[in-house]
Amino acid sequence: MDDVTIDVKQYGKDDQVVTKQKPSFAFTVDIPETSDAEEEEVEYELKPEDAPEFVTKFEVPETEEKPEEEPEAQQIELVQPTAESPEEVVPVSASAIPEPNGPEIPPPSEPVAIPEPEPEPEPEPEPEPEPGLSDCTVDELKSIANERGLTGYSRLKKAELIQLIESEPEEVEAEIPPPPADLPPPLIPPSPPPSPEPEPEPDLTIPPPPVIPSIPSISDPVEPPNYWPWSQQDEWTDRKVAMQVKSAMEAARTKDIAQATVLIDEVGPHLGNRSKLIYPIAALLQRIGRGKAVDKLLEDASLILPEDPNVATAKSKLRP
Repeated sequence: MDDVTIDVKQYGKDDQVVTKQKPSFAFTVDIPETSDAEEEEVEYELKPEDAPEFVTKFEVPETEEKPEEEPEAQQIELVQPTAESPEEVVPVSASAIPEPNGPEIPPPSEPVAIPEPEPEPEPEPEPEPEPGLSDCTVDELKSIANERGLTGYSRLKKAELIQLIESEPEEVEAEIPPPPADLPPPLIPPSPPPSPEPEPEPDLTIPPPPVIPSIPSISDPVEPPNYWPWSQQDEWTDRKVAMQVKSAMEAARTKDIAQATVLIDEVGPHLGNRSKLIYPIAALLQRIGRGKAVDKLLEDASLILPEDPNVATAKSKLRP
């Protein structure tokens, strides 16, 4: 399309365009065409099926109608005076009444007494400064005030400094009177009493400890010689020992080694010095299997009782 060229004849100056009717903007807008479906209006009738399933009912509460109260008739004054009218009315001339649009005439004012001005007090003449201080500068005056021990002069002017220095009276040195001629002689204090002689200090040497006589040592009780395999305690009676040894020997004869061991160990610490029991006790120990205890018993008994026939009998039968 870009390459196609269309020749259009241009209008000349003398050409005119002739139309059948006057141009109008109404024909420039496209009017939409109405369809047949829109032209035919369909009337729809409601049916019972169109009713909603759930209907919300609104109950209007009944209210009691209150009787209307009629307002009471009241008399209203149309005009009320702003102030009480005076009982006596003073007539006023028409000229004294001010015009509504004219300037207000002020009432005649009472004559005011103008107080007379009080005479101002005459200022006291300042004392003329000394010719010596007036010739000094401010710094020199401050140094003079400092020498005299004055204070509060740092912000004063020259005239005030001169007045401050002149108002300070000069210190008059008090003359010391001469001492009186007739004076009593000076009092001489009495001599102190002689100090007492110090008492001799007591002898604080510690005495030697007393000699305590030596207590003779108590010898340990002599224990009887023991040749039994058990350490000896309190000695039982002969009857009790004989019955215990007999029960142990019967248990060993029936080969009840445990019972025999319990019985012999129970009676052993209570045998005492009974050499006639060496042979039966040694034979019982041999029966329950304590051979080393038998050897020790015979050896100790031979050393303690070398001439005892019971020891010799036991050795000949048990260790021939």
